[in-house]
Amino acid sequence: DVYITTNITIIAPNGATIANTSVVSDGTGVSWQNPSAPKLDGFTFTDWDSAVSTGGPDARGNWELRNSTIIGGSCAICAATVEGEWLLDNVTIRDADTPVSAYDTTGDWKIRNSKFVESGNIFTSESSGNWVINNTTVDTPNDKGISVASSSGDWMISETTINDSSSDAIFGESTSGDWTITDVKISNATDNGIEVDDSTGDWTIDETFVGDSDDGVELENTSGDWMISETTINDSSSDAIFGESTSGDWTITDVKISNATDNGIEVDDSTGDWTIDETFVGDSDDGVELENTSGDWMISETTINDSSSD
Repeated sequence: DVYITTNITIIAPNGATIANTSVVSDGTGVSWQNPSAPKLDGFTFTDWDSAVSTGGPDARGNWELRNSTIIGGSCAICAATVEGEWLLDNVTIRDADTPVSAYDTTGDWKIRNSKFVESGNIFTSESSGNWVINNTTVDTPNDKGISVASSSGDWMISETTINDSSSDAIFGESTSGDWTITDVKISNATDNGIEVDDSTGDWTIDETFVGDSDDGVELENTSGDWMISETTINDSSSDAIFGESTSGDWTITDVKISNATDNGIEVDDSTGDWTIDETFVGDSDDGVELENTSGDWMISETTINDSSSD
């Protein structure tokens, strides 16, 4: 184990491996005990239960991990309840039950140029910092892709691919921050591509692809405004876009929806205003289905083809 108690930069220019060769399976690769701001660059961690861990309730400070690989273990980056900012840059995490645990953290997080392969979800419940995930691949065959519950920070996910989630690719519950999802590709989620429940922030989804999911985008009991633009949603086994008990306004523009088993767009028990413009809906049950809505609707320059019902 390596314990860090001060500000320090450790670089392995030719690479270095910190391996758990002990018979003890619950060890920690690197941890810190006091307020500190370490920077690690060029390391490989193998077979640790926790590769990088906070190490105690007094740990706080800004952390950077660059050009590193973590293989195996229960929790690759374990930072629950920590104060401070985190940067993961060009980090690969493979075969970890939880690649990142940021439960109840208060600092901002940036994850970029990274890969999470054959691992569990990025877990950030009850966090309050802002998050940026850029140019990253998330492959989570055993869990959700990105799971956010009871959090208040703003989120930006861009140029990112989320594959093969065994639940939702992006899941938000009881969140209050604003979200921007741009240039994201979501494929083969067992449940929904994007699911948002009981949340209040505004959401923008732009230049994004959602394919082979249950609902492409599903939200229930939300009050924020939603904008979906220049986005493609294909092969939903339920609805492409489903909203229930929403009160915010919606704008859907330049969206292509194809081959939804149920409806292209379904909205139930909602009060916000909706604008659908320059959109294509093809090969669905109902192209657009509304039930018990009270907001104003405008549909313009939109094509609805091959609906098997209405």
